[in-house]
Amino acid sequence: MSEQNAERILHFPPFEGSLAEIAHIKRGAEVMRSGQALVVDNDCVWAVWGNPEDPRFLKEVERLKGRDPNRPYGLTISTAQFLELADLDRVDPSVRPLLEDAEELAARLGAMTFIRMPGKQTKIVEWGMPASLVSRDDKNYPVVQNYDSAGKADVAQLLELARQDGPGGKGIRFPAVTSLNRTAQSEIIEPEEAITFSREFSLPVIADEQAKRCGTGSYAIIEFNEQGMCLLREGNISNDLLRRLLHPYPLHISPEVKKAKGEPFDGSGIPELKGLVGAELRIALLHHFGWDRCPK
Repeated sequence: MSEQNAERILHFPPFEGSLAEIAHIKRGAEVMRSGQALVVDNDCVWAVWGNPEDPRFLKEVERLKGRDPNRPYGLTISTAQFLELADLDRVDPSVRPLLEDAEELAARLGAMTFIRMPGKQTKIVEWGMPASLVSRDDKNYPVVQNYDSAGKADVAQLLELARQDGPGGKGIRFPAVTSLNRTAQSEIIEPEEAITFSREFSLPVIADEQAKRCGTGSYAIIEFNEQGMCLLREGNISNDLLRRLLHPYPLHISPEVKKAKGEPFDGSGIPELKGLVGAELRIALLHHFGWDRCPK
């Protein structure tokens, strides 16, 4: 790539679009393919998406967040692809059945939480995954974390388009995400603050004016490990709803669990959620939040 072309892509004109407009979603995917960071309104919290294999994206995130460039990002691939990375030998047998059925796991947790689990070093090497997507545990084993957007129609479509070759560059193999905020500061959940932040750094942004924001704050992080299934970070839906989504599998709360910023949605007073568990509860939640609404 010539220096002139690299400079042109680096200064891809920022824009402010809407997740309700398919044309804006296509533009957002183009921005991501071009190497830029894209600010996305993911309803409960604002996020930054891009290509972790493009050094321009990594430098842009370092600039706007002031973060350690070696700090891992979250993956955003399908649950089926993510489970190919899973090292089930380092997961307690009691919860392995949930990880052996990608459709079942996605039907319970798709668009609801981040999933963190031990990764296979051989698969990480085979896929050529960038180091920015892999962390290490206290035994130096690889650990990977993923958010499957399936069920949140607008963001899922954005990421699907970003994975395809098109204007701006080649498709992104491993779309990566991080929260919108300065490092050591709370994640941004208010639209006004997010837009102000994005303008300050001249970042392209795509918002969701139709978001109901039933719950606010980051998405929960659920880890599968040798002890079973553990909640590492509370999220924008209550711990009780998480347990119902995972029923009958037990969800343990880590003693060091990180508390959620914002107000988690607990489903109280919503008749259509009463008594539901598992995949049926997730479908009802997606509809209640409006996440099954398709862009036009």
